[in-house]
Amino acid sequence: MYKFEKSVKYCRSLTKMISDVEIKFIERYQDKQSYKINKKKLRVVINYILANCFNLYLNGESKGIISLNNKLYDSYIENGKKTKSAVSFRYFSKVKDLLIDEGYIEIQCGEFVPNEYCESYIKLTQYIKDNFKNTAGTSRPEFTDNSIILRKNGKDKEFCSNKYVKNILNNIRNLNILFEINTIKYPKKGVNYALRFHRIYNDSFEYGGRFYEQHSQVQSLRSCERLKLLINENEVTEVDFCSLHMALLYDLAEENMLNGFDPYEIDPCQLGLVDNLQTKKQLRSLAKLAILIVINSGKNSKPAITLKRKLEEDKNKNLSEQRYSLIPENIDLTSVIEEIKKRNPKVKKFFNSGIGLVLQRKDSDIANQVIQYFVNKGIVIIPIHDSFIVEKQYENELIEVMKNSYKEVMGNNLNCRVEVK
Repeated sequence: MYKFEKSVKYCRSLTKMISDVEIKFIERYQDKQSYKINKKKLRVVINYILANCFNLYLNGESKGIISLNNKLYDSYIENGKKTKSAVSFRYFSKVKDLLIDEGYIEIQCGEFVPNEYCESYIKLTQYIKDNFKNTAGTSRPEFTDNSIILRKNGKDKEFCSNKYVKNILNNIRNLNILFEINTIKYPKKGVNYALRFHRIYNDSFEYGGRFYEQHSQVQSLRSCERLKLLINENEVTEVDFCSLHMALLYDLAEENMLNGFDPYEIDPCQLGLVDNLQTKKQLRSLAKLAILIVINSGKNSKPAITLKRKLEEDKNKNLSEQRYSLIPENIDLTSVIEEIKKRNPKVKKFFNSGIGLVLQRKDSDIANQVIQYFVNKGIVIIPIHDSFIVEKQYENELIEVMKNSYKEVMGNNLNCRVEVK
């Protein structure tokens, strides 16, 4: 889901709307303030909210993530350097309330979860959409470049530049330049995407490093929707590494994942569920999530509790958006995890070992090899974690490059399998 960024530049397309909100703010607060209104700070805050809302609107979306935590407005980290935020929380709080009262936006406050960010949601009303349609241009808001993020315990950290960091920055910037000079469309939604990626590392540059889309536009689409995209007016293909993290685990264990073996397959009858195709599909998806949690968990952690929370989050969505609609909420999740462990005894030593971030670093290095191959040829490629999207004409080339990149990072491609979605 789209996340609001404080690094947004002034959006000239919104000059009239910004001016209108500024006038309304002054009318409301001029005589009530114990301090003189700083118009420069005020405009920065109005631009921050409206420009992000406008970007959300241009993406064909209505809902995004926004922080209501005052501590996150003091400063932010950009490519490892601490930058003082120009967005004043004092003004932000009042402008937010004004926009709610005037019918521009709605806010849904998030629920606090220990050791995690409390995410709140902003929703665009029809009123602000009509304003964008009638008064704003089509030029997208611009953001400053934040290509590398080092995160620890959910918080961005400062880091020093070196040869490795400079190389990553250069590679990501070249990828983002390709997105600027080529077109990516979703005709059904009438959206022209302006993609920008960064890499997120965890704890140190030894862990993580996955490619994430900064505004979660294409990566948040369902697989069937992504295939409806057009790159430079041409149809696309998506090629996926099959069961990538399990393949990496089997390679690290020097074990062969036999051809046709599905590490995520669970018999629904073992869990008291109806044995049909749709239930199997949803149970496999749940098993995949369970494995992800287990390999990221430490020895003393309780993965079943985390899995239960994820299932509850899914059940709180609209039925059409649920991934596990056929999975009962009272299912024995400990049994789900145990069935997965029984299914994969050859790699059981990695369960509850916290190896997940190591695997992410390996899969991100594989992804980097694939991406740089196409970037160097000036061909648009969109990474979707374990899969990649290119124009249909490059499908066979992508398959070959993915296999070669896997072998280059892992030393072999014994368990490497790819499939066209």
